[in-house]
Amino acid sequence: MYLYKIRTDGTGKTKLNSDQSYDINVVGDWIYYSNVSDNMYLYKIRTDGTGETKLNNDKSQSISVVGDWIYYFTKPSNTSGIHYKIRTDGTENQQVK
Repeated sequence: MYLYKIRTDGTGKTKLNSDQSYDINVVGDWIYYSNVSDNMYLYKIRTDGTGETKLNNDKSQSISVVGDWIYYFTKPSNTSGIHYKIRTDGTENQQVK
């Protein structure tokens, strides 16, 4: 599933990316998502389709944006899963305990 934007009246459909996008969160002028096309890594893109940025190198699921933090879940091999948080600018990636 690619990202599109469309007006509420159904006009102006615009494709924003060519990534398979999952766990989509829209906050202000930004869209945060897991990029299935790139190993489920966390990405952000502006709502106008510019500024696509990779934020981490973790398989990211169950994304939730709260304030300046993105919370996500990753499941490395042989674990029950680990929760992390990362700033919306991609800095300060850390495990949530």
